[in-house]
Amino acid sequence: MDSETRFLQVDANNIQRMRTLNSVLFPVHYSASFYRGLLLPGQFAQLAVYGNAYVGTIACRKQPLGFASGLPAAQQEGDMLEVYMMTLGVLAPYRRLGLGKQLLRHAIEYAAEDPMNDITRPLIRRTHIF
Repeated sequence: MDSETRFLQVDANNIQRMRTLNSVLFPVHYSASFYRGLLLPGQFAQLAVYGNAYVGTIACRKQPLGFASGLPAAQQEGDMLEVYMMTLGVLAPYRRLGLGKQLLRHAIEYAAEDPMNDITRPLIRRTHIF
């Protein structure tokens, strides 16, 4: 990774950069409510900046453990939380530089900071890749 690489938390000042990146990276149109939700507590969204170019993005949210599996609330696992990764992408010319790995690492660190979770190693339950 280059010393010119920075990782920025998504906020009201740079969320439009994330919208632009997502429109290029993913074949899905995300609604305005998706982006508003990223600014709420319990969300994790970050941008990768290489030099002066915004080149990557990740968005995650905390939710009750089992929620992503569609389990009814009664079958979800107590007060434990999981981090659901909604998006992760890097523009093609900047892939193979470790930027996606670093974005994912930051998301795992974010999850580990929660005192409700005893995260010693990440567990990936399932993936859906475009």
